[in-house]
Amino acid sequence: MNLAWWLERATWEHPDNAAAIDGLDGRVVSYAELSALAARLGNVLREHFGVVEDDIVATLMTDDHRHQALYYGVLGVGAAFTGLNRAQLPAKHEADLRKSRSRVLVATPDQMGVALRLRDIGAVANVVDYGDLAKLAESAPGTLRIAPRAQRDLAAINFTAGTTGVSKGVMFAHGTLGASAVGAVMSGGITNRDRDLALIGMFHSGGISDATKWVVAGATVIWSGGWQADRVATMIRDLRPSWIYFIVPTMVRDLMKTAAWPELDLGGIRVHIAGEPVPPDIQKALADKGVRIANLYSLTETMPVQVMAPSLFYGEEAGVPMGSPASPGRRLRLPTWKVRSAFVAMSSLRVTSKIPSAPRQPSTPTAGCTPRTSLIAMRPAATGSRAGSTTSSTAAPRS
Repeated sequence: MNLAWWLERATWEHPDNAAAIDGLDGRVVSYAELSALAARLGNVLREHFGVVEDDIVATLMTDDHRHQALYYGVLGVGAAFTGLNRAQLPAKHEADLRKSRSRVLVATPDQMGVALRLRDIGAVANVVDYGDLAKLAESAPGTLRIAPRAQRDLAAINFTAGTTGVSKGVMFAHGTLGASAVGAVMSGGITNRDRDLALIGMFHSGGISDATKWVVAGATVIWSGGWQADRVATMIRDLRPSWIYFIVPTMVRDLMKTAAWPELDLGGIRVHIAGEPVPPDIQKALADKGVRIANLYSLTETMPVQVMAPSLFYGEEAGVPMGSPASPGRRLRLPTWKVRSAFVAMSSLRVTSKIPSAPRQPSTPTAGCTPRTSLIAMRPAATGSRAGSTTSSTAAPRS
């Protein structure tokens, strides 16, 4: 099933519910509005830019409702989505675009300089300014014929940063990503009354997951627009999320250093501390503020992300793995039963996908590949980094 149907379903059931809140300006977008924008963007991509099934559409955008709508517009026409990390060097963008063979790169105006340089060096043939895309979308139909997709068909590609070795292009099928989202909703007891503060961008599997699972639940995702501790503290105070599904210890420590921390109300918020055992100081600081804490170990290469997380819904936070802050050379050793259970869960999905060898070719299984996702090897040299109509929202009590 095409993942875009989850947005259709949420719109039918909860048209007036807030689907997304843009944390940078407080704009609230309903499911009816998000669905209509996704349909218009999908129609423009199909009719004006020739995007068809199995094409790859890349983005270079701030994370907000526009990016999420474009994600569903891309999926709706049967294409696959890949987000580029705005904080990475253009050389990394070039390598990712060439490896994925993206047909179109959509960029917000602030990123158009980078996007046009990537076009000029031949990394991508077509560059589209999101502002121009949005203008065309104003006169496009607000409904979209959703392209049929099989479980194994490609939905999204996440290029890893390459910090632990060769950067990989991790391919998520519609079936894999859908199973991950449904599993997260069921395991976490997520309802359509929940609000999640999304701290990870859509260039990452965590952001792609956030763009998907909260729609599956008919819930609300608050897009932080990038990590900035003081700004995120303000969002927590004003927008009152019930979840912060992904957060890493460094982010928590940054929040603890803000002037807002002593008075910041975190009572009842559910969080997953991701990537390492929960350091004791962070465990205490969050617990003292009434946060419900779980520890999440996710494997980008093997989705779903939820299989190793204790369920907060069933009150299992007593089992949160504890440990000291990460030390150089320190290795994580998971209990054998957790590893075995995780891979049994993933093996039951039996889906895989492969990036087409050329644009417009149908996706096919990777020969002899049993993992749930396929990987594209990237050269280490391609990795680099550098610095570098509004409706007011109202606070709602946390559930």
